[in-house]
Amino acid sequence: MTLLEMSSISKEFPGVKALENVDFSIEKGEVRILIGENGAGKSTLMKILAGVYKPDKGSIIVDGEDVLEENYTPRKAIETGVATIYQELNLNNYTSIYENIFSGKELTRNRLFINKSEEIKKCKTLLQKVGLDISPMEKVGNLSIAQMQMIEIAKALAFNAKIIIFDEPTSSLTETETRTLFKIINELKENGIGIVYISHRLEELFEIGDSCTVLRDGTLIDTKPVAELTVETLIQMMVGRCVDSDDVHSSHFSNEVVLEIKNLSWDEKLHDISFQLRKGECLAFSGLVGSGRTELAKCIIGEYKRDSGEIIMNGKTLNNKSVQESVKNKIVYLSEDRKKDGLFLKHSVCRNISISSLDRLIKGGLISLKKEKETALKSIKELTVKTPNSKVNAETLSGGNQQKVIIAKWLLTDGEVYIFDEPTRGIDVGAKFEIYNVMEELLQNGASIIMISSDMPEVLNMSDRVLVMREGYCEAILENNGLCQEDIFHYAIGANKYNG
Repeated sequence: MTLLEMSSISKEFPGVKALENVDFSIEKGEVRILIGENGAGKSTLMKILAGVYKPDKGSIIVDGEDVLEENYTPRKAIETGVATIYQELNLNNYTSIYENIFSGKELTRNRLFINKSEEIKKCKTLLQKVGLDISPMEKVGNLSIAQMQMIEIAKALAFNAKIIIFDEPTSSLTETETRTLFKIINELKENGIGIVYISHRLEELFEIGDSCTVLRDGTLIDTKPVAELTVETLIQMMVGRCVDSDDVHSSHFSNEVVLEIKNLSWDEKLHDISFQLRKGECLAFSGLVGSGRTELAKCIIGEYKRDSGEIIMNGKTLNNKSVQESVKNKIVYLSEDRKKDGLFLKHSVCRNISISSLDRLIKGGLISLKKEKETALKSIKELTVKTPNSKVNAETLSGGNQQKVIIAKWLLTDGEVYIFDEPTRGIDVGAKFEIYNVMEELLQNGASIIMISSDMPEVLNMSDRVLVMREGYCEAILENNGLCQEDIFHYAIGANKYNG
């Protein structure tokens, strides 16, 4: 039975045609995968379904009701039975679980007073449904990301959701937590709830999905049963061409040591770490979440103050007591958290690109706006940043294009060592390979890269060597010559004996 039918949905923003005549439907108890490159229109389509945007044309029928006949707002969408679990969870860390679940839809007594005891009672039942054995009075801020996600699902169930949209639900989850999420999704299916599942992790789609809709450049490419698809056909549908990670990276490194770290320790979280980085080399930092990979990078750039150890660049010992000093020493860091640490979201693409090299753009004591624009437009063209113009705010760009803006910013500093922290997390496959090509060009031109990544195929395809960390220690530095995931995982979990 058809639960959702969106017909001929179109939406245009100033300078951008986001969607054009897109059809999208879900049956009861179906998991519909929605994929496409960043900027393909996935988020816009789902925001229309969630009542955030109003379509320029088209219709939406949920369980037989034409929801666009009235003022369709986010609140109306929830009342209709549409719930969205965003990648950035929408919870209040300072209040309890039960208060979060019933926020805005409080249960009342005599229409005047909040019925706290009834909310707690219903909350316990909801928590059991999502597999959480936690007190309803627990503060949300004390929970893990995976537990918070389950609270969002419980909240959707509290409002009798018929359709639940999952936006990149596993981007911050461990393998075990992902398994738990999939179990809950399968239970939701059995209860007739329709699921829209958005993810860039293609391998997940074949495990959890029933059918798959592909968007490209705001248009519908096709909808097919997952059983009829392969990774290769999906990628081709998404990007309109074939891409092959094996064709991206080739070794360019020399024996010249550019960066050497000697006996670095910090705050009982990093212990006596030493390694060398060669010119033109991509060295990957691998390990389980919490192994100390990002902490090591932040000690190198001076964001964290190391307790001991040396940083030697081209034979010269560096202090690197601040990020600014690190940049002057030509070591730059591209943060995992683009929105928090990498961009000024409310500022233009142009200013975000130029911000780290404004000293080059000063003329007569003032920033040359003409030169700044020329520099930004050159970077936008070279990195194929998809943006209407250089004046729009960075927050309006897709994740992949935001990442390109950050790369453009740091390329203008002429760095010698680039530290990429999870460079393609949350980025579609097309933008991912474009970023790989940028990294490869840096290596070809003699720069060196440290790449922190939890994506094992990315580690194996893009690195020359792999430094494996566990609990703040460097367990091994492995040459990537016939290396496989099992080799790396062996050290990451601290196995006593390596079997090769």
